[in-house]
Amino acid sequence: MAKVSTLKLKILHSFVRQHIWRLNMFFGEWMLYAIPFLMFFSAVNVMDTFFIAEEIYKDAYETMIVSSLFKIIGIIIVGAVFFKETLALPLEVIALSVLGGILLSISFLFCSMSLFKYNDMALIHVFWGLSTPVTAVMAWFFLKEDLGIASYLGMAVIIVGAGLLSFSKKSLKCNLGSFSLMMIPLIVFYSLSEVVMKHVEEGLHADFWATFSWVCVGQVIFGLILLAVRYGKVKERKLFQRIANAKNRNLFVISEMFELLGTFFMMLSIAKTPSVTYFAVMDSFLPLMVIILTGTTGSVMIMLGKSKSLSVVFKENHLAGIAAKVAAIIMMAFGVYVMSCSSQDAMNIINNLSRAGQGLFNNVEKVFFIDDLFRFLVGLLG
Repeated sequence: MAKVSTLKLKILHSFVRQHIWRLNMFFGEWMLYAIPFLMFFSAVNVMDTFFIAEEIYKDAYETMIVSSLFKIIGIIIVGAVFFKETLALPLEVIALSVLGGILLSISFLFCSMSLFKYNDMALIHVFWGLSTPVTAVMAWFFLKEDLGIASYLGMAVIIVGAGLLSFSKKSLKCNLGSFSLMMIPLIVFYSLSEVVMKHVEEGLHADFWATFSWVCVGQVIFGLILLAVRYGKVKERKLFQRIANAKNRNLFVISEMFELLGTFFMMLSIAKTPSVTYFAVMDSFLPLMVIILTGTTGSVMIMLGKSKSLSVVFKENHLAGIAAKVAAIIMMAFGVYVMSCSSQDAMNIINNLSRAGQGLFNNVEKVFFIDDLFRFLVGLLG
């Protein structure tokens, strides 16, 4: 027993020495931007849940019109500071950045549609995690990026992780089949926006600060198109009068400012991270933050004698199938991490998991399997 324990410590020490650079990269500058991204987007998701539960927004189109048009603030602030750099970009970079903003807004529209139908942002974000393998496949098809064995294995793990939700379909407050179909366009358009911006930043070597304003321009254009198409309904329902109402005005402004800041920090952290997979692993846990923040906010509102709508949504939707949601989140995060591994690391994980499944571990094999589990935990931290 003592020999086995000593061997475990030696392997653990060797592993840490070999992979400490991953921790250094994880706790780098990009983390300063990724943490605010999670905080702001979690808060926005809670506010959107509240707006829908309280029927402040009447439909998904209203949500996107307000959200997209509010990006004018981003154009003014960032564009004014980086005025010369923004206008000096090549036409191709400008066009693709605008396209990326439009595609991002389209994906958010389908997110809003799903939210209006089911009002379960945690479940939406779990499915949103499927955009990681879809983005990888699109990058392979459009940008000719190589997909190694680790990519295929990671994609399989992510898909299996999402499939875990089917074991709890009776407890989920929605039809999982129809919900999945609604999520397909969200995943496709979001992945397309990721590929476009990846090409802009890595393929065309464009600076983040210069392209951000053009991404906002694309979102504003999409908002104006929606406004033109829905103008009759917007006028009839007095959307902008509702926003200007003293009771709602501050909440609308805070929500939209948070979304703008969340988008800003998301793009900035992706631009600064050594590998976009690190950001994707962290992003995988956004659903858990939404669940926790919704429950906390709902409880505080009840204690203050305010609306109970958030608490109701938390209990009836977010807690429905919670075990399957958490299991799916963890497994999908593991899948994202595996996609960042080398082919050799992926093969080691496959071999050790295979031995675990066959129950053929001896003491030494257990040590190496623990080593791979530790590798996964370190992956979650970078």
